[in-house]
Amino acid sequence: MPKTVLAVDDAQSLQFYNSALRNYTFWGTTSPHKALSMAQNRAPHLLLTAVDFLYTDFSLDGKDLIKRMDEIDSETKKVLCSVNSEHSVRGILDDLRSQGIEVFYIRFADVPNNLAALVRSLVGE
Repeated sequence: MPKTVLAVDDAQSLQFYNSALRNYTFWGTTSPHKALSMAQNRAPHLLLTAVDFLYTDFSLDGKDLIKRMDEIDSETKKVLCSVNSEHSVRGILDDLRSQGIEVFYIRFADVPNNLAALVRSLVGE
């Protein structure tokens, strides 16, 4: 049975992620609240989320989504994606990790060449 990836980002990014992750069951949404609802019904193997949900939802950001997902299922692998460098989101990553949440990072520019390999390294195929 294929592993499940739940991605939360803008519609264009979701299409891109879906095409990069063809070997996985892909759930995509622009709503972090819908993502949580989906995960409560069946936890994904991996959550891929943007730092901020520009133009879609300002009530919950990627950091908060990762925290809430960890409460639902701490075994779900969590990946934070940003157009910014890892250095610029270091505070977010450090804060999550200081709370015992294992979180990984990928820069959006690196997604074309590295997303499938990162997902495979975290959850297999």
